[in-house]
Amino acid sequence: MGTQETVADRVTESRWGRTVGVLREITAGGLAGLIAGVIVAGVGGRLVMRLTSLVSPSSSIGRTTGSGFRVGTVTLDGSLEVLLFLGLGFGVLGGLVLVILWPWVSGWGRWRGIAVVGFVLAMGSTEAIEPHNIDFFILGNRALLVALFLALFFAWSFLAVWIRGVLERLLPERSRASTAAYILVTLIGLSLAPILPFTLFDSDSDVPLIVGMSVMLVAIATLAVWVIRIWEIRGPAIRAVQWAGHAGFGAALVFGLLRAVSDARQIIN
Repeated sequence: MGTQETVADRVTESRWGRTVGVLREITAGGLAGLIAGVIVAGVGGRLVMRLTSLVSPSSSIGRTTGSGFRVGTVTLDGSLEVLLFLGLGFGVLGGLVLVILWPWVSGWGRWRGIAVVGFVLAMGSTEAIEPHNIDFFILGNRALLVALFLALFFAWSFLAVWIRGVLERLLPERSRASTAAYILVTLIGLSLAPILPFTLFDSDSDVPLIVGMSVMLVAIATLAVWVIRIWEIRGPAIRAVQWAGHAGFGAALVFGLLRAVSDARQIIN
């Protein structure tokens, strides 16, 4: 009887250890996406705004953009708004995306950054590079604006991947304090998770429906991967989940990038 209890305890401990491992990965991805979002969308976004105002034609100075900012005017309130709302908002969304995407790009090695760039461009460029956005007509220099917006996607992707690698090395494998922190971060992430489908399927969203559905397929497949890892599930379910995840990733990439290229060409031309 004592032997049976010992074996059961070991199985439970092993399963708990795998659970903590998943929570640790969620924490690393979520924090990396958040930090990169605040830096790139907040600080970088403000720099892009300033640069575009400097190269814009004189007729655009003083006009109000679609986002409510006055061209050529730099204010503390405006800077804080970009940093807190734009940076933090994109950081939260970026953290969610990096978490659900990681199982499908972790094996890409040095090409992880490229894979993440492709995915976030496919998913988010339709919002940032929208042909009917009045800002492109107000600010002029459309090719430069498109290039700067694309640069932000590249910057976030590579920075987020790098930060995640740093956190992967620094975060403790397992301790009472770190486990509590991983649980807390994961619970916060779960409470913010509805932001992702809302962004994809909101009535004002320009994300193509097939791209949104593909992203959600990746998210569902990632959840299944965590369950498989924690419970050590074997059999054909693994192959089905792998197929679903890669199919969602590929579909989002293809259809999203086709739309992004089309939008960019329409703006520039």
